Amino acid sequence: MDQLKLNEFFIEGENQEISHVLLHVIQPSTPEEEKEKGYFFAVCEIDNGAREDVTNLQRLIDDVENSYYETTADGKNPLETVLEKANQENLALFEPDISLNCLVGAVRGGEIFFSHRGRPQVLLFYRDKEGAYRRMDLTAEGESDGQKLFPQIVQGKISPNDYFFAATSRVADYFNHDRLQKIITTRPPEQSAEHLEKVLSEIKNGLSFGGLIINLTRQEAPAAAIGRPPSDERPNPLFATEQQTARTLSPSFWSKVGNKIGAMMAAKRENVRQKERRRPVEESYAPAEVKGAHLRRHEAAGARAAERLKTAFMIARRLAYWFWLLVVFFGRLLLKIGKNLILVFIAAFNIQKRRQEIFDNWREAWRAARQKFTRLPLGTKILGLSAAALAVIFCGSIIYLQINKSRAETERVYQENIQIIRNGILAAESKLLYNDLNGALGEIQNIKNTTAVFVCRTADQNICRENNDKIGAVLAKARKMQTVKPKILVDWNVLGQGTPAGFFKIGNKLVAFATGSPRLYVYDLLTKENKTVPIDGTAGFANAAVPKENDYAVLIRNNKELWLFDPKNNSLKRAEAAFPPAGVDISAAVVYNRRLYALDALSNQIFRNDATANGFGAAKDWLKTADANLRGGISLAVDGDLFVLKNDGQILKYTKGERADFNISGLDPSLAGGKKIYTYTDWKYLYVLDGQEKRLVLLDKNGQLFKQLTADEFDAPSDLAVDETAGLAYVLDKGKVMEIGLK
Repeated sequence: MDQLKLNEFFIEGENQEISHVLLHVIQPSTPEEEKEKGYFFAVCEIDNGAREDVTNLQRLIDDVENSYYETTADGKNPLETVLEKANQENLALFEPDISLNCLVGAVRGGEIFFSHRGRPQVLLFYRDKEGAYRRMDLTAEGESDGQKLFPQIVQGKISPNDYFFAATSRVADYFNHDRLQKIITTRPPEQSAEHLEKVLSEIKNGLSFGGLIINLTRQEAPAAAIGRPPSDERPNPLFATEQQTARTLSPSFWSKVGNKIGAMMAAKRENVRQKERRRPVEESYAPAEVKGAHLRRHEAAGARAAERLKTAFMIARRLAYWFWLLVVFFGRLLLKIGKNLILVFIAAFNIQKRRQEIFDNWREAWRAARQKFTRLPLGTKILGLSAAALAVIFCGSIIYLQINKSRAETERVYQENIQIIRNGILAAESKLLYNDLNGALGEIQNIKNTTAVFVCRTADQNICRENNDKIGAVLAKARKMQTVKPKILVDWNVLGQGTPAGFFKIGNKLVAFATGSPRLYVYDLLTKENKTVPIDGTAGFANAAVPKENDYAVLIRNNKELWLFDPKNNSLKRAEAAFPPAGVDISAAVVYNRRLYALDALSNQIFRNDATANGFGAAKDWLKTADANLRGGISLAVDGDLFVLKNDGQILKYTKGERADFNISGLDPSLAGGKKIYTYTDWKYLYVLDGQEKRLVLLDKNGQLFKQLTADEFDAPSDLAVDETAGLAYVLDKGKVMEIGLK
């Protein structure tokens, strides 16, 4: 029994606009009429086609296929009738500059008939009387008629063990006819199709390929029926009769297909299915629905899976083998290195007095190696030394390249950091032009992050010094930092009574005090005279407050006793004050509108005491909030609102006993160690002395930075007095009072 096999291959390219392939293999549906018409196939290739061209080609093939199965065979080949109609209706669909290579045909039992346009690859491989395969190019003589799409009909018969091969024209660029003959005639057709598809898919040139192999295989029969009767006459395997489709085809001179072939076609119907592949350029390229059960064939799926599994197993086994060799090699190498390290250790410390023995063994091994080398043939020595030299050169080259790569990378990073610094300086200066202080400070912070890991080369010291000067200038401008030259008014250290802890300005006098000194130091700004005022008892004062009227000063002793200082006669007297009986720990105080405001760290409260004839009345809780945190408060200032400065630099604002929002903006570096805060009602600024950064900070009443003042003479500033009207500030620094201008 003869069995018809159709095996196709298809490779979808990535560039569908340059190359688009349509592969059509259709089996007949169940009606008996369609069974008699056999299998319809089309292999078409369109190059440089637009979207409409591809759509028109798809529609044309669908129309030809449908018409072929619907046309009644009235003494004329159905394909001829269909193509005559197609020639009349579709010639003008394709532009002249479009390359169209298309093959349309049908196979019915052992008969095959087709027509083509352009030059698709159509070959027949058949056996001669000696049993050797020969080939016939079925499109070599025929050229397309420009007046018709499909000008010729070729028909013939496939004999058992013949191969009919049809493919797109580009397949010939990678498989010549000799190679195709060898591939197709030496293996089963399904393996040939798989091999062609695999090779073409690995090319990856963006083009599409497609084709099919038709083979009529004779099945094994009883011995009496096997084989073909010897005959010197071998009919032309595919006798091509070419004629214009306008003429009537001559009757086929081959025998009609027998009932056995028809039965075989019916049995194969379920195994041969449609394969139509084409990648759309856009969604409108979606393939049209094909009549009947047109599905892709998967005859050799099991065989291919088994072949892939076998190949994967072989690859895994080979990889495991090489992995085992590497493990053995490195294991022996590490074992050898370990043994020698142990011998070096034993020889170094002469353990068990084996040093001489180890040295002798090494010398013997060296001597044996030299003898082996000297006995080698000259050619082997040359090859060995050459290999060693090449290995050294190779390793040296790798090391050299790595060193150069590392050096180049280091140089790149170095130059990149210099450029980052320069760009950051320019960006900061640009932001300062628009008074964007926060933006400028952000750029400077980025520069600092870069310079923290940047090491300037000796050759670039001038560049780095110039950049640092620019950074300092930009930073000072962004910080609004001014360096002033202070005037030293008095140095109380020379009096030999220790260093004062604080001072206050009252009228034209500066008065200093200390917790461990039983006296006050008074300096007259007008007469430039120093005086000492003794104090009853041994303890000194820790804090002081002066009202705006400057008619007296309140001094705090032992964090609870209040004393009044009279500037007229430099006298002191005890002041009355009624604080809670549980005790207080006054760490800061201020007098405002003749009332005393005292910060009690013990009760976490601010007391307000009204003035009386002999001091101050009973203390009242001024804070209304219960969650106040005044721990660390060291200074108070009042201008209607009350400001608390804490020793960590935090400033708290209270209005009518309630906490109010207050945030410092534009200050760099931020406050981290405050000493004194100073202001009055009609003053414009808050004055904050920062002992840690050695600066005097001027803030507006909303917390915005106005400017910062510093001096090279500042060492450890600890207390402050301000006369905004006169534009002067007085700073106490290790017993010295320095006068600086505020304007």
